[in-house]
Amino acid sequence: MLHKVGKYLNGLPSQIQIPETYICPGCEQGKKTNKMFPSTKTHAGKPFELAHSDLKSFPVESYHKYKYTVAFLNDFSSNAWTVNLRTKDAALPATNQFIAMVKNQFNTNIVEWMSKAGGEYKSKAFLDMLGNEGIKVSQSIPYMHQQNG
Repeated sequence: MLHKVGKYLNGLPSQIQIPETYICPGCEQGKKTNKMFPSTKTHAGKPFELAHSDLKSFPVESYHKYKYTVAFLNDFSSNAWTVNLRTKDAALPATNQFIAMVKNQFNTNIVEWMSKAGGEYKSKAFLDMLGNEGIKVSQSIPYMHQQNG
């Protein structure tokens, strides 16, 4: 289609020659894929030495009015727990319940907490809750989900 542009616009050559090997910079960048992240050799040495967490929203509200889900992952065993939430602020009590479940059912404490740097994980109430439990807080680089379990 580009070869007909000169016919309809004044001052352009009647035909524009584009080399067959030419790739527009925008197209080239848009089609590039990220390089694979190397798999890490370091994992937690005991249960709940490192816990990962993430909050996701559902594209459509569920029948029971759930809009979000929070996921908790034990780095040592790769076991995961999820809790459906109606609002984002419900992530704080859900996390508190998860910490209590780890203490009661597994008779251990979470040592380090890894999450993305989303607002729900940066609130003063959330950081105070983890700090009161003696849990070290680590946050992944924004938009680098490979860092968060």
